[in-house]
Amino acid sequence: MLTVIHLTLSFARTTSLLIHLKALPGVADLSINEKRLTQLLATATATNPSAAAKREQLFMEASALQRQIAFSNPLLRFTKILFIKDSLQFRPGSNGNIINCITGCQIHVASAHVGSGLYHLLTVQNSIAS
Repeated sequence: MLTVIHLTLSFARTTSLLIHLKALPGVADLSINEKRLTQLLATATATNPSAAAKREQLFMEASALQRQIAFSNPLLRFTKILFIKDSLQFRPGSNGNIINCITGCQIHVASAHVGSGLYHLLTVQNSIAS
């Protein structure tokens, strides 16, 4: 169950993130996000604490805004990603530790399955921040 504390913490984290990113050089204009956060905070303040559905809606909106603000981070401006995909299917009795699959080349090759591999993704576009 989503409590008032969850909503309060979400707003606090979003506010903190916004303040932090505004201080960074090269960050995009966040005034629209700041205005939206102020509107959400005003709505949350006016909302009855027992209105669970409204509280959940505000939490979802605050979370979406937090993601949008987070993707405004200038450190996330890159065009290439290197990642490992492992199509490992967990079997009964396994400890479920996927880290073993990527800690070393020998381990990864030994545990590789069809569809696994090392991939280089070019042309990454940040559609969330746009």
